[in-house]
Parts: sequence; structure tokens; C-alpha cells
Amino acid sequence: MHGKYRVGVGLALVLLLLVTGGAVFAQDGGEWDDRADAITFDGINRSFWIHFPDGYDGSEAVPLVILLHGASMSGVSMMLTSDFNTPADEAGYIVVYPNAMQDGWDYLYPEEIPEGAEHIDDAGFLSALIDYMADPYGIDTNRVYVAGYSNGGRMALRARCDLSDKVAGVAVIAANLSFQMAEHCVDSEPTSLLLILGTQDSAFPWNGYVLVMDDGYILSVLSYTQAAGFLKMITGCAGSADIIDATAPTSPYVVQRSRYDRCDGGAVLELYALLDAAHDWPGQYHALLDGGETGSLNDAIWQFFEGQSLADRGD
Repeated sequence: MHGKYRVGVGLALVLLLLVTGGAVFAQDGGEWDDRADAITFDGINRSFWIHFPDGYDGSEAVPLVILLHGASMSGVSMMLTSDFNTPADEAGYIVVYPNAMQDGWDYLYPEEIPEGAEHIDDAGFLSALIDYMADPYGIDTNRVYVAGYSNGGRMALRARCDLSDKVAGVAVIAANLSFQMAEHCVDSEPTSLLLILGTQDSAFPWNGYVLVMDDGYILSVLSYTQAAGFLKMITGCAGSADIIDATAPTSPYVVQRSRYDRCDGGAVLELYALLDAAHDWPGQYHALLDGGETGSLNDAIWQFFEGQSLADRGD
């Protein structure tokens, strides 16, 4: 269906849900164990895996990162691919790895859904998931972040446009905006965003594309340059980007970072261009971080999140 993907739940997660029943287990003041959980949204059981940072005991609110998998993946496979648990332990964040339905996330807007086709309200599900995590798990609701890879990156962009009242920052990896999504995002609230894209990405080409389907539907992806200009506009960023060569001595690619930090409401826009990088998860590859030290692109994402909070959002 016109760029729409769905994903099935991994067998390991299904088994865990059968064992735990999605229940929340208090740890009697001790550390909490990672677990499967689920909520019912729109009459559908929606499952996810929760990772608690080392030492978490539920006594105080901590930030939350929601990481969205790519097409034909699951939450658990995204956890294994991303290695997000390691920086989460270091930063003291909870990470949730939700599962899309069937083959991937339904990031399309209602008018984009062909007549008679099934539509899954994944934007509504993400909003409900954030609300749920705020109750039994007591997350810091000023510090909720969404990250996504590929199809999940598209869904993260949808969250940036639709859930700006709940999400302090968004990271998009190996994905980009469509013209249709851009149209919906024009009037969205300024929200901090980090975009990472490779120049050899086959799914989201560096120069974008426009395809007209047999039924007249138009599939489109903005180019990296178009996305940078559009995101700068809707985030209300002033002046030119601070552009640096973020290539570390151990980087497999040339890494160029563009950063706008004079945006409306204190938002920040940051873009990473990875020369010759393909359509894969680049998190483990090295780059220069803010302090000039060498770290992974995972570290760059978490460094970006650390600086964003809804409590700091101005007019």
C-alpha cells in the first residue's frame, strides 16, 4: 500500500508476553527487570519491550526514549541492532521498543489511505504509549524523545509534527520527509530534531524522488537539501547553520554536521550527512561529538537528547 509498511511481533516477544501477560512487576524497592508490556489501543493489543537503566528502582522520574524499528523488524530486533541499551544505562533513561502491526509503521495521513484500505492509527498509539508510560513507570514527561530508523524514522517525523506537546526531541535515522508529510508539518510547533542520512541511501535517496503510480498516487521523498531548508523553516531557525567536519580518525565515512541553535522556542535542528553511507543503522560508527571527543553516532543522538526538555521550551 503506497509506501505503507507493517511489522509483526518477534517470536521472543510473543513468548514473553504469554509468560508475563503484559503485567507490571514492582521490584520491592530494588532494580527493575526489563520486560514485555502491552496496551490496548483502538481495540488492538499493542506490544512493546521496556529496558530499564542499571540501578533504576522506580523511586524518581527518568527520561524516556521510544525507538521505532524499520520495516520487517520488531521492537526486540531494533533493540539488538541499535545497542541503545548501553547509552541508556549510562544516561539513566528508560527505552521502549514498540512493535508496529504487520510490516511497519503507518505514518500516512488519513487522506493518503486508498479507499477501502486498512489504516492503523500509529500516531495515536504513540501518544497513548507516552501517556501509559507516565503512569505505572513515572517517566519525566518533560523529557520524552522519539527516535526511528527507516520506516520508523518516517514515523518519528510524524511524531515530530503531531506530538510536539509531548515530545521534547526527535532523531531520524536513514529516513526523510515526503512532500505529503511536509504539507501537514508546515504549521507544527517548533520541535528539536536530529536527522542522519547517508549519501548512498537506497530507500531515501540523497537527491529525493517523485514517482507517479498507476492509480495517480504520487510517492515522494524530499532531498537532503530540501529537507534541511524545510525543517529550518518550520523550526523557525535564524541565520546559517554551524557546519563542521565531524569525521573522527576512526570514522568509516566522512561525517558533516550542520547545526541550527537559534530556532523558535529554544528548539535545535541538527543534520548529519554521511558520505558514501548506505541504508543501514549507522549508530556504531564514529564521529566527533560536541566536545571534540570521538564517540559513536549513538552517542551523538543521546548527546542531542540530553540538551532538550519541554520545560525549557519558550515562546
